[in-house]
Amino acid sequence: MILDQHQRARAELDLDTAGSVGEEQDANAAPLGTVERSDARREAEKPFDGYYMEEVRRELIAKYGADIGDGGNSVYSGGLWVRTSLDPVTQKAAEQALRDGLVRFEAAAGWRGRSGHIDVDASWPAKLSAAKIETGYANWRDAVILEKDAASATLGFEDGSKSQLFPWGAAAPKRGIGGRAFDFLKPGDIVIVAPAGSGWALRSTPQIVVAAVNGAAYGGGLGIASAELQSSRSRRTLSGTSFSRSWS
Repeated sequence: MILDQHQRARAELDLDTAGSVGEEQDANAAPLGTVERSDARREAEKPFDGYYMEEVRRELIAKYGADIGDGGNSVYSGGLWVRTSLDPVTQKAAEQALRDGLVRFEAAAGWRGRSGHIDVDASWPAKLSAAKIETGYANWRDAVILEKDAASATLGFEDGSKSQLFPWGAAAPKRGIGGRAFDFLKPGDIVIVAPAGSGWALRSTPQIVVAAVNGAAYGGGLGIASAELQSSRSRRTLSGTSFSRSWS
């Protein structure tokens, strides 16, 4: 059989279409599988972590449940598109302003005291890590006093490294007692320190819980794990946040 130009083109199109349909059917029958998030994507999502997203998560769980047994739109079984009014720039500024204010408030009252105590032996780095002390700022670190004399105290960090804390970095008064904080330090005490000049200075993590809420940002305290947001959080849905099903 001899095909003219138009018939040949139509035959080739039919074959291509048949092949596409077969490939589509094979693809539809195959399992979906999963795609692991890359480190780059995790890094890009960091600005959206924190109090705002924690509040959105709580509202979602309250409305749709957490597990698949709560329905097809539960938080951990999928089924929702969530759009919020979060402004990452405003969120970061709100968190920083709130934290800086809390630190100033805390410092004015003097050093709160040690954050814990461990036995200083060969396994002190593991013991310090197991204490899970929250510091509040990325450049604040938890440390254990390994040794101390009148001139300085030796700090030990979770990674096994050491440094020195000099009296000028622990000159704040001990809260409720007075006197120099440095004089109250003992080997085994877990403290929070921050870079200061050429050395380190004692810090206290504020225990007060406050919340700052608007439609674009949400903040409270110096760490999600340490702050009981339920006591100070807004009971209303964050303005501009909407939930919708991704399928019916």
